[in-house]
Amino acid sequence: MDLNYLTAYNLKRKMESGQISCLDIAESVFSRIEDIDGTVNAYIRVEKENAFKEAKKIDRRLSSGEKIEDFT
Repeated sequence: MDLNYLTAYNLKRKMESGQISCLDIAESVFSRIEDIDGTVNAYIRVEKENAFKEAKKIDRRLSSGEKIEDFT
């Protein structure tokens, strides 16, 4: 499944149902950047490691029962 073409609403639903994780989404985004940025040259800096760290934090919060709506 190519996550890059799903809407935010569909990504949220899949995360809430456990079909995908926030880390899956982050990995998909960075994979796409790697695939096309050599052609479009749109990024000055890519913070992959920081994004993965934050995605893992979100996944832990979701696995502990928090709802996305409660995130601030």
